[in-house]
Amino acid sequence: PSADELSRSLAAIGSERREANERLKRLVESRAGRISNHASARVNKTPRVDHAASATVADEKRSEHGMTEPTEPRPTARDDDASKSRHRRMFAGLLGTLKQSKTKNDNEKDVMAKRKSIEEAVVGKNEEISRELREAQFKAFVEKRDVDEKIKFDLDMKYKETEKAFIEVQYEEWKNLISAGGILTTTEPMLVYTLNTHTPETQAKAKTSAARLEHWKTQQLERIENAINTIIRRREETAARREKARTQGEENGEDVDVELEDHEELTLEGLEDEDTTMIGGEE
Repeated sequence: PSADELSRSLAAIGSERREANERLKRLVESRAGRISNHASARVNKTPRVDHAASATVADEKRSEHGMTEPTEPRPTARDDDASKSRHRRMFAGLLGTLKQSKTKNDNEKDVMAKRKSIEEAVVGKNEEISRELREAQFKAFVEKRDVDEKIKFDLDMKYKETEKAFIEVQYEEWKNLISAGGILTTTEPMLVYTLNTHTPETQAKAKTSAARLEHWKTQQLERIENAINTIIRRREETAARREKARTQGEENGEDVDVELEDHEELTLEGLEDEDTTMIGGEE
């Protein structure tokens, strides 16, 4: 491919890289929102237990006892068998009332115990479901994070490899033009232009252009190589950090590689035209 074709490829890949990074940013924002919602949901999560029934029953028992509590009849000389029989009936009634109250109280305790057991079971089940849901959401988040980060990593590498090819092709094209008397500009965007006629001054510039082109190529290739090493090292460090966190049970749900490092992305302004070489002009 020509330098022009490679420059257009670089522009397209650069756009894909930015889109990949935006997807990672949205993933982080979505995850942060779920974590915040979960933290809010945990506040006041203890179920409310209504004790009004038991309080009402206790009030009723106190009222009942206060109204039915028997009083000891004042003994008189006129006590007879009928009076004694009445006393026995009252005593029997009192025993029956107390026995009935005890049975009712025991039944109420059983009901409250069953209610408490059911409430505890519901709370436990809700916590289990909530935990399973969080685990499922985290698993889905990690899977998407790994996929999106792999896409971005591949695009970073593809960009740098394409940029390297562009530099090498551009170097060869400019080298041929300089060999034919072309002059390399000293400002951005870098271009090579040729002249129909040369002056001593332009001839001197043409001679220095070759050395400047070699220096440019060396600098660009070193920059790209350093960027590639940085991309690889960063991915390896991220993987090692996450593996250590998983081993220690401290994996961070917000650990996402979202920083868009352009790794000294090549400036393509002025290099995307179909013809970046000025030919036949006069200085």
